[in-house]
Amino acid sequence: MTHWWEMRQGEYAWATLTFHLAEAQELRELSALTADLRWITARILRNGVTGIETDLERCQTPLADSLRRAIARYSHLLKPIDPEYSLMDVLISRLQTDDDLKPIVAGGDQSLEHRPRIVPRWSLPDLQPALRRAFTSTDQPFSGCSVSAGGDWAVAVGLDCMGVVWDTKSGQERCRLVGHTSAITCCEIAPDSSWIATGSGDGTIRIWDLDGNILKVFAKQRASILSCTISFAGDLIATSDQDGLVRIWDTATGQQRAVLGFRKYPDPEGVVSACAFMPDGQHLVTGTFDGSLIIWNLRSGEQTASNRGHAGRIRACGAARSGSIIYTAGDDGLVKIWDPRSGEAIKTFAGHGGTVNDCAVSFDARWLASASADRTVRIWDIQSGQQKALLAGHTESVTGCSWGGDDNWLLTCSWDASTRLWEPLIQEGGNQPESHTDISTDCAVQNQTTIISASWDRTLRVWDTSSASCVKVFVHDDKVTACGVAPLRGLLTSTSFDGTVRIWDLKHYAESMILIGHEDHIRCTAIAPSEEWIVTGSDDQTLRIWGLDSGECLRILEGHSDRVNDCVASRDSQSIISIGEDGKLIQWDVESGRAAHAVPHLGGTGTCCDLASSGETLYVGGADGSVHLYTAQGLGHRGAWKGHDGPVTSCASSFDGEWLASTGRDKTLRIWNTKEGRLVASMRVDGALLSCRWIADSHELCATGDGGVYLFAFVPIRRALETRERLSE
Repeated sequence: MTHWWEMRQGEYAWATLTFHLAEAQELRELSALTADLRWITARILRNGVTGIETDLERCQTPLADSLRRAIARYSHLLKPIDPEYSLMDVLISRLQTDDDLKPIVAGGDQSLEHRPRIVPRWSLPDLQPALRRAFTSTDQPFSGCSVSAGGDWAVAVGLDCMGVVWDTKSGQERCRLVGHTSAITCCEIAPDSSWIATGSGDGTIRIWDLDGNILKVFAKQRASILSCTISFAGDLIATSDQDGLVRIWDTATGQQRAVLGFRKYPDPEGVVSACAFMPDGQHLVTGTFDGSLIIWNLRSGEQTASNRGHAGRIRACGAARSGSIIYTAGDDGLVKIWDPRSGEAIKTFAGHGGTVNDCAVSFDARWLASASADRTVRIWDIQSGQQKALLAGHTESVTGCSWGGDDNWLLTCSWDASTRLWEPLIQEGGNQPESHTDISTDCAVQNQTTIISASWDRTLRVWDTSSASCVKVFVHDDKVTACGVAPLRGLLTSTSFDGTVRIWDLKHYAESMILIGHEDHIRCTAIAPSEEWIVTGSDDQTLRIWGLDSGECLRILEGHSDRVNDCVASRDSQSIISIGEDGKLIQWDVESGRAAHAVPHLGGTGTCCDLASSGETLYVGGADGSVHLYTAQGLGHRGAWKGHDGPVTSCASSFDGEWLASTGRDKTLRIWNTKEGRLVASMRVDGALLSCRWIADSHELCATGDGGVYLFAFVPIRRALETRERLSE
């Protein structure tokens, strides 16, 4: 029997099958088909997410609607992957925590028994129930965004001189805004949603229609445009530029109506960094680099109020539609509410861990959204001053936010090249309790139930994998970059941008030693299997060997001409292998501290390395997206496995040596059969993965990255490989 997802007919049959089932009133068949993960996966691989969303809309059932919304939420992750069958694993990892969809997931699980797969062992740390859809059609970092009043389309602009307009329902691009010759710094949609204004470092303001055509170009200024805003009536545009001037433009004619004078560049405190119209159209609010809020009378050109409220640059400002409040966001990480009559700050919202780049008030003036360099968006109750929601998902600084859809949706954009549409008042859930507040950089394994994660939030966290709970936190003075465990001694080692190596006692949860000697940031660490010494690599281009008993520096290894990215100790503890930013692979003799072998890494810049369990094969990952194989003695090149769509960030050999795990900035964890050099399973998450480690004598792995700390199980069904080989013959 041939199933629908196995049919070999052309595009017409795939595109119209569910239409014909619906027209024929074969509703039971239609519902069963569109709820089958095999059809969903095949449809996505063939026609993209849009195709399956169309199928599910035709069902018109609550289950189909829940499934459609879940697929839309994670559509940016549901792209082709190698091997193709792993796409179903990615999909299941996103659906399995939704109670409404558990019957669908259970049905899909029954089809997986004949192939290898990766499955989450605990709840994914990057689940985002409030996310409606992510738009990721370009690679450019975004600097600003705006959503139409009806919420049916949105625009984002970026550093690659281009803007992108999306349909918010389908996630498809409508058009691109091409014409600026420098980074676009700001954008705004007209009140009637009939045109778009953008400002750029090229000194121009451009007006676009909704098809991406340029309607007007306002006269080029000699200085970069920092901000732009449209009046509530849509008849005026105000801009601020690096000359320190605010210019008012007539949107119908493109003529300059007025210039508001100010202290001029290069005096940084005099530059107006943000501007916004008051609803009456007669007043303009501006924020400056020195943290001052100024209200201007547009008829007289005079200031009606001025007050310094931020410690540093004001990044954004605005006024509620009712005119009842003014709001600002600044470099000091604060959001403030101001009285428009007196110009006095009346409320302060604190909580972000970095610059607040943008803020926006809902149409009913009940909620305020703030977007920050700390990679989060926060929703504040204006009346009470309490934080209502925290939206985490962006992996770089969040640069813009805009309300739409009658306050039901919030659009955000980021330097991570994504724009995201949220239902911000849905309560978040599914994330790990007490998780890291910044990127998780590395992980280490103590035993089958205890793992450790390191983070840029300056902490190391000890996790009990059986309960998915954090049982202890250790703290550095700066970002923690790497960690390792000496399991027999019960010791944890960690390295940091604070220039120290620290030894922690895992039995008593106490700091044991602080090792000082490197002259720059420390990137990596490895522990000798004998547990007599550790080695660390640094931006100072050296490696140092430290006695684990004495804490003394035993050797300084010099030979790299750039920072050391990773290192590994040989199985007999007699040698060390390091890979550097200089593309050099070096094998060191521990006793003498001399380089025994040095070869150029054939993959260019090397990022990570690990030895097979036998100690005979060295795996090296690099910027070319491949894992390269070398002989552990002599560093002879033996080949390469290409799989990642970007730099490989870590690689780890399983304890039995049969499998190699690798992670990359392409957001994937990949498992390789080491005997055949074949990729057998992959998993995609929502953010770059930076490290992975196998858990002692098992097929479980921990991994860390932009999204947090992950725990996976690899199911290596050998029967699946045999079946696959027979079918390919």
